[in-house]
Formats: sequence, structure tokens, C-alpha cells
Amino acid sequence: MTNERYRNDLFMYNGIVQHAYPIQYDHFSGRAQEKGIDVWLALEAFELAVLKKFDVLALIAGDTDYVPLIRKLNGLGTRVMVLGWDFEYDLPNGKKHITRTSQALLDECSYPIMMDGVINDRSNKNDPIIKGLFQQ
Repeated sequence: MTNERYRNDLFMYNGIVQHAYPIQYDHFSGRAQEKGIDVWLALEAFELAVLKKFDVLALIAGDTDYVPLIRKLNGLGTRVMVLGWDFEYDLPNGKKHITRTSQALLDECSYPIMMDGVINDRSNKNDPIIKGLFQQ
């Protein structure tokens, strides 16, 4: 069984609904484009929250595009957990790129969890939950 298949099965058996959306490749810019994915994911999340009456919806996101979704979900009584990451990396041209989770997004949700802090906290290094986040 491949690692991807194992991960998909693990999510399915734990009741985690995954969503994949085809990313279009822009041949002009040479970059992947995610046209409409924010709107599609927001509609899908809202529909599932209404139909399945979720207590909590976990959202792995970082931009303010999802603030209206969180507000609507809060109106339904569905609490929202945002798993965010702040990180930086080097671009191929040598410049640093910094990615930060929107403060507005964190302020709107019920359970803001900054995963970079959780993962990098040395006091958690032997925590089985933290170790279990990543496949070996």
C-alpha cells in the first residue's frame, strides 16, 4: 500500500472528509493556479456542516478568504478550529518568502491552533500526538 493510499484510508476510517480540487497549470507564468478553490471549499464546508450538523469543523487555511465561512458556521452553532502555520522559506531566486496565518482568521474561529508553535515546542518532542502527526 502506498503512503498516499495509507493516509487516505487513515483519514477515511477516522471520519475525516478530504477534498481535492484540480489545480490548473498556467503555461504562461509557469505556476499552478487554484482558480475558484476558496469558494468551492467554503461552499462544500458550509453544505457539510448544515447536512451533517458538525459540532466542530477543522480548517487548514491561512488567508482571510475563509472569514465569511467561519462567521456563517458560527451562526449555525458549528465551532471552527483553524490549524495555521507561520513559516518562511527560500525561493529559487534566493529571496526569502514568509507565510503567515491571517490574524482575522484566527480571531474569528473558536479554536485557533498555530501548528508551527505546537510542532516546534521542544517540550512536545516526545508527545505521541505530535509524533503521530507525521508518517515515518
